[in-house]
Formats: sequence, C-alpha cells, structure tokens
Amino acid sequence: EWTPDTGFQNAKLITSAPLNNGGILIAQPAQILVAWGAATPQDIGVDTDPLTYTWSDQLDYAYWTAGAINPSTNLLSQAGSNRIPTGSKIVAGLTVAQQVLLWTDLDLWAVSYIGQPETGLIFGQNKIGGACGAVSAHSVGQLGNTVAWMGRSNFFQFSGSGVTTIPCTVWDVVFQDLDTDNLSKVRCCPNTPFNEMMWEFPSLSGGTGENDTYVKWNMVENKVGINHFAICY
Repeated sequence: EWTPDTGFQNAKLITSAPLNNGGILIAQPAQILVAWGAATPQDIGVDTDPLTYTWSDQLDYAYWTAGAINPSTNLLSQAGSNRIPTGSKIVAGLTVAQQVLLWTDLDLWAVSYIGQPETGLIFGQNKIGGACGAVSAHSVGQLGNTVAWMGRSNFFQFSGSGVTTIPCTVWDVVFQDLDTDNLSKVRCCPNTPFNEMMWEFPSLSGGTGENDTYVKWNMVENKVGINHFAICY
C-alpha cells in the first residue's frame, strides 16, 4: 500500500494480505480487494492454490480474517475465499460493471457480490464460458462494453450475448507462429479512439522469447490484421 500522506516514497507490504498471489483487483461497487491465485497460511507453512481467490473485508484492505469481528468497524468481517472448480490455475482477472471476471486456463467465470456475511455468502460464482481460457494475466482488455482476450487457439469476446469467438482472418499467422513457451508475456492494448484492440505476443519466427509481433482487431469493421514492430530496450 502507498498513500501520498505517509511521508514515505516506497510502498509497504500489507502483511495481513496473502503474501503470494497471481494478481489483485478491486471488486466494485463493494470496494473489496480480491487476490486471485492466492496463498493461504497453513500449520506447516504456506499453501498456494492457483485456483483459489481470496478477498479482504469491505472497505478494509488490511483485514483478511473470515468469520470474525473486524476490530476497526466492530462488524462481522466480509473477508473470505473461494475456489474455481475447473482448470489448473486462474490466469487473469478483470473488474467489469457489477462483477469480477476470472479466467482460468480453460474457462471464464463471473464472480458477483452477494454481501451476506451472516450466512457466509459474500461472492457467488458462475461459469459463463467454456474452452475459452486466457493465455496470460495481461491478455484481457475492455473496450466499451466488450471484453476481449487471447486464448491458446482463438480470440474471444464477452458482451451481452455471452462469450463468442472473434473471427480471425490471420489465424494461421498468429497461432501457428505463437511462442507457447512464453505465453505469459502476451499483452492486450485497447485503443479507444480507433475502436481497436491490439495484442502483442512473442513469435517462434522471432526466436527471442519476447514480444516482437502484434495483431489488431477493429471492433467496428470486425477485421483482424497483423504486423511486426521493433522492441526497444
């Protein structure tokens, strides 16, 4: 955590939060900090479950104890944890509208705030897409009301009509040249003024293991194109 009025230039560790996790986001409008792929303390050390997501108490990112009275508010804590039942790990997370989206390597799940600490029902989860997992933590992006991401063998989008595949006329150029050993480096770059979504990815032909190619999707024209760019160090 870091705030301008602390007097310190560096951020400090929230020691009560999971020490290891895949990523964090804020669940709106509940204002709860969610850590996915989170580690949990055990009697013999720390257990990391890549399919688990853990969250803090509402409006208190420093309190992560479930089922207890938060001494700061004197209210029953809304902190807790849950587990995605499919896939091998949570790959990415994104807050959209009134819910949190969590991608595993296989599927897409929606996590919605319920807010019933007395019953233990803080978040509910629902699978909204199968065989459409994301390739990296930064391979997902939002443009307007549409969420788009790169999977291992296709591009996908999620809007009011559910999860659909994005037609890609350069599919073979992208996915047959994709360096699958470095998928974690794939980056999604929304370009709002031009209604475009761009993905930077490492190619086998480049051979560097770094992002050396990008592909663009124009949402209005629904066209996908590809090009190369130089990496600056």
